Amino acid sequence: MGGIYPIPNDKMDYHMTRIRFGHTWWGKAWLNALKQIDYSNRLPRGMRYARNGSVIDVHIHQNRITASVQGTRRKPYTVTIILPKFTQQEKETLLHLVLSNSFYLSQLVAKKVPPLLLEDLHKNKRN
Repeated sequence: MGGIYPIPNDKMDYHMTRIRFGHTWWGKAWLNALKQIDYSNRLPRGMRYARNGSVIDVHIHQNRITASVQGTRRKPYTVTIILPKFTQQEKETLLHLVLSNSFYLSQLVAKKVPPLLLEDLHKNKRN
């Protein structure tokens, strides 16, 4: 399921409220994973752009995330992140874990990712 998610760009006073990233355990894990592959130190610049309203919009479709960014140039540019797709085996493992555990299912329905689910996925990957 994809969609366009407009980013508020009304030049709010970002000096009064500092935007924080990675509020949840999985958000922090996501940022840590990105930091591991950010050899050109783009993540801090991207966060700065997000804080100052330079991210115009974000479009998510399947495993592709595309954002329009107003940088220092006159015309906005596009940034794209392509995530690896789950293999069929990974999908089946995830589906089995979620459907066999009512706690996982209830948390996901509540739009929360339970940390134990990640641990179970890692265990299954090693087996």
